[in-house]
Amino acid sequence: NGTDTSLISPTTLEYVGALTQINRTATVASSARIVDAVQAEVASLMAQTQFAVKPTALYVNPVLGALIDAEERLNQRQIEKTMVVGGLMVTAIMTQAGLLPLIPDSFLQNGPSGGSVTEAGKTDYKLVILSEDLCEYHYITQAEPRVFQLGLEGSLATRYASVMFGAPVIKGKADATTDQSQVEGTQVTYAHSVLTVVR
Repeated sequence: NGTDTSLISPTTLEYVGALTQINRTATVASSARIVDAVQAEVASLMAQTQFAVKPTALYVNPVLGALIDAEERLNQRQIEKTMVVGGLMVTAIMTQAGLLPLIPDSFLQNGPSGGSVTEAGKTDYKLVILSEDLCEYHYITQAEPRVFQLGLEGSLATRYASVMFGAPVIKGKADATTDQSQVEGTQVTYAHSVLTVVR
């Protein structure tokens, strides 16, 4: 959720968030079925001929995960389950890329002010289709945050600052029409997608 906008020329002390790095987006209107929209977007990602795309997971706002479960029960569809790590079962959606797990991520916050930017009285929820092998965390010396003790104040209270020397890097941007020996101009995300679900 970092607020900077450039990996090459940063302008703040924040990193560039994953939702900013992924520039392929889609919106699911409040009248549309969520699962159908997810399946269509995964199929669109995989239908590209320039790149071999294989999404591996769907990261969702936890509230959106509950809405998807409710939608599937309401439509009398079978709710799939899959194991992501030993002993951890999560809901999954059958797509053209196979069974993709729905992994709840509390950092996928709602719209800017909690409401929807497209439909009044609604809320925007985020769902990210990821090719996880193209997601990395680059860091200097260690991935964990470092804690620094600041100087003493007049009241002898101790203050600390926590700093992370790293940032997520979401690979999978390219211009398929540009020769690879040249610098690419307009890079489009081809391996990931961010869906905004309005409910």
